[in-house]
Amino acid sequence: MRAAFLIVALFSFAVTAAPKSDPVAAANSAMAEADFDKALAVLDAALKKAGNKAPLVAKLHLMRGETLVALQRVDDATVAFSAALAADPTVSLDPATASPDAVTAMNSARGQIMSELSITVSNGTANIKLDDVELGPAPLKTRAGAGKHKVEAITPSGQTVSREIDIIPAVPFSVMLETPAAASPVASTPAIEVRKPVARTRSSGGSKLGLIPLAAGVAIAGGGAACLFLAKGNHDQLVDPKGPALNPTTEQQLVNDGGSFQTIGFALIGVGAAAAVAGSAMLVFMSGSNSVSLYAVPSEQGGLVGVSGTF
Repeated sequence: MRAAFLIVALFSFAVTAAPKSDPVAAANSAMAEADFDKALAVLDAALKKAGNKAPLVAKLHLMRGETLVALQRVDDATVAFSAALAADPTVSLDPATASPDAVTAMNSARGQIMSELSITVSNGTANIKLDDVELGPAPLKTRAGAGKHKVEAITPSGQTVSREIDIIPAVPFSVMLETPAAASPVASTPAIEVRKPVARTRSSGGSKLGLIPLAAGVAIAGGGAACLFLAKGNHDQLVDPKGPALNPTTEQQLVNDGGSFQTIGFALIGVGAAAAVAGSAMLVFMSGSNSVSLYAVPSEQGGLVGVSGTF
């Protein structure tokens, strides 16, 4: 009796310890026999027992998607592939063994799962395009479907930098495009001031002595013109409606100074004109070959009068 009980006990233990059937293997076997309904039933039953084991859940949904494609239920297959990606964003089909229809449905499911995409550039700023759609200036954040995309950065100078990216479903993705540094601005060359003669007297005959009063006359006349310019400045301050209010003392001072500048200016112009006439006469009636020029150069303080010549 003891021997019989021991044999029965060992038999019961062996039955209890026998490994359970592998649902993945059973589904593969049914699919190999083209019994897709049986494979689907095995996978549905296995999913009810899988709990929260993400790798197993992803594998079972992936196989369900392939089975549903074989049953020509493509929409249901896309839902199954989406569930597989939700359980494991990195899961994928083997294109060497999966059918083209299954790969297409898988890519469709992958593209429906959006991911956060951050785009920056290495230098300055640039306008960003994602799959030829303008998004605006970098840096920026957007959302994009999982899968392959083309990111472009267009710099203000018109240069374009592009990069292919592959986004994993529901996983944030960051990309930085190496844009060229902006060219340093070229320093502007200071403008060269060109002095233009406003008066020039040249004679093929005459005396060098005539140049002295002529040059002096031109210089004196230039001084007179400068005084008249100062007088006009005082007058403008007195009559400018937009200028600052003037107190009586300042106003009287401007009037007095303006009158003095005007008187001196006319006097100097008269003296200069007389000297210039005398010098010109000497150049005409006496021997020599000389020249004299008067230059006027603007400046922030009003102006500069200069005289040059050959003696």
